[in-house]
Amino acid sequence: DLVLSGANDHHTIRVFPLPSEGEVPPRLRSNETYDDAMIILESQRNKIVTKTTEMRKKEFLERKGHLGPCSLRNLKYIDIGKSFLFDSLHTLYHGVLDRLLTLWFDVDYKKEDCSVRHHIDSTADQLLKIRYPSTTTRAPRSLLEYTRYKGSEQRCILLFGFIILKRFLKKEYYEHLLLLVVASHLAEGRELHHSQIQDIELLIKQFLDLFPYLYSNRHIVQNVHSL
Repeated sequence: DLVLSGANDHHTIRVFPLPSEGEVPPRLRSNETYDDAMIILESQRNKIVTKTTEMRKKEFLERKGHLGPCSLRNLKYIDIGKSFLFDSLHTLYHGVLDRLLTLWFDVDYKKEDCSVRHHIDSTADQLLKIRYPSTTTRAPRSLLEYTRYKGSEQRCILLFGFIILKRFLKKEYYEHLLLLVVASHLAEGRELHHSQIQDIELLIKQFLDLFPYLYSNRHIVQNVHSL
């Protein structure tokens, strides 16, 4: 869906609300959905007509996010839906956790139920007292600089600093965070058994199911959707 970003009355962003109970889920991306989108794209390009903003928005929705052809589709064993791996550093840590840190600590959301902006100094002080594993390549800077964090710093916050957040987040928000923390710890393990994969899937599903109730559909952006 396209929703107003809040920046002004005209700027929109794409969000990915979860299907309601009983609602037919959308088709997952595959070679077939890609080929269908390319047919639609070609048809749109062949239309010789001056397009209004509304027409362009409609065409964008019809293409379901496809901007143009992908040369990788020509490879014999490529699958447009399954052949692209999940990038945990940039999608989970620098994506999902970055979004959560913004919702908790950014001044723009200080009136939201999830906000603990007024505790940012105390949270920052407590996080600086954590001793991270010797294998840590980049210990996080002060939380006061969270908008400049790298993915590796956000990784440390999620995997090791989460316990500090228990003191400041409301119970329902902290327990929701724990679903992501446990799933991340399991996925980061050196060995991953089949039963653990099922556990990760269950934890992530619970995390996503609760997300719109705690943070609204407005914040189910691409990175959250990618989980």
